[in-house]
Amino acid sequence: MFVVVVMCGTSDFVRQFIMSAHSFGMTNGDYVYIVLNQMPPDNLKTPWIDNVSTDALARDAFSFVLQVYASQSIHNFILELCIILVFIMYMY
Repeated sequence: MFVVVVMCGTSDFVRQFIMSAHSFGMTNGDYVYIVLNQMPPDNLKTPWIDNVSTDALARDAFSFVLQVYASQSIHNFILELCIILVFIMYMY
C-alpha cells in the first residue's frame, strides 16, 4: 500500500515539506507526492536546488515528487491530473 499526497504551495514551501517528510522517513516509495502548480515554477527541472548543503539529500527526497502545472485550461489540468493518478494506481 502507498500514500499519495497532493499539495499546492510555493517552491520554498514544497522543498521544506519534502525535506521534513524525508526526515520522518516518508520518501522511501511508500509515499508519492504530487505538487500542483498553476504556472510552471522557475525551478521546475531542479526543485531540490536551494544552494545549501542539503541539496544532495533533497535531490534524493525529490525522486518521489511529481510536479504538475496547468497547461492550457483548468479542464486540461484536471484531465492530466486524473491520468496521472490512474497511472500511479496501476503502477502499484
